[in-house]
Amino acid sequence: MEFLALIRELAELHPVKGTDAWIIDGGCNLGQFAGQVAAAFPESRVLSFEPDPETVLAARENLAKHTNIEVVEAALGSGAGQSEWFRGPFSATNSLLPRPESDLKPYYPEK
Repeated sequence: MEFLALIRELAELHPVKGTDAWIIDGGCNLGQFAGQVAAAFPESRVLSFEPDPETVLAARENLAKHTNIEVVEAALGSGAGQSEWFRGPFSATNSLLPRPESDLKPYYPEK
């Protein structure tokens, strides 16, 4: 779903304009979604999770103008602990899930 369409859908679900609602961004990446929703809902707080150290730095830089966003350097999961981090060919493909074996069709190309 396109960002703007998703934001329009969120706006319809938002209970009351001007409230202190929280928006959780479970995969911040470079801050694309967080920046859009922070601008659309300035009274809300956005809590963005991004476990990759390099990507966190870029996200924090990209989102610095938004005072209602907090970028947390961690992944979301079913419990506390540590997990292996798999890097893809570009930051949007980084994941806690391993990339498919080479004989399987990849979900993202290597290039």
